[in-house]
Amino acid sequence: MSMKGIDVSSYQKKPDWAKVKKSGVRFAILRIMNSKGKDTSFEHNYKGCRAEGIPVGVYRFSYALSEAQARAEAEAVLKELAGRDLEMGVWLDLEWSKQRALGKRKVKKIAEAFMKVIRKGGYECGIYCNRDWYINVCGGLNAKYWIARYPAADNGTLKSGLKPHLGEAGWQYSSKGKVSGIAGNVDLDIWYEEKT
Repeated sequence: MSMKGIDVSSYQKKPDWAKVKKSGVRFAILRIMNSKGKDTSFEHNYKGCRAEGIPVGVYRFSYALSEAQARAEAEAVLKELAGRDLEMGVWLDLEWSKQRALGKRKVKKIAEAFMKVIRKGGYECGIYCNRDWYINVCGGLNAKYWIARYPAADNGTLKSGLKPHLGEAGWQYSSKGKVSGIAGNVDLDIWYEEKT
């Protein structure tokens, strides 16, 4: 079984979560922080999902270039979560070119440091990356993976032939989706584990 969902950040402003739910969205992964601090739409999104009974996860784009910086990023996520419930866990977003330049061994150490703190805080923690990063940089860790892969001519439709087939828990298959209740484009995802 699989279910369709979205991931959102302040780029999507303040979605109308009642309309989003009616459109068939079954889960949402919310950006919790960026380099400036807490995502400005996070509270709106978390409360909206809770009100509509939409299972929630969070992600953080990582700028860590050391294990110590990764731990600090994870601690900041835990502080913002403040014990809130998450059905979809916490996701470490790995895609920064400066991290890639460190080499796969260092990137994996950074990821492990982040995940250790989040798991100690009581949350599941996995890794978001694209297919190239999984194969060449950060695959093979003791983690679930949420993998991005969409066509060059992305128009929001699912192209089943592009499924990564890397044992992923979830697949981000478009960055050009349209969902009722959200102005503009939104990332579309498939999850392979039911979250009720």
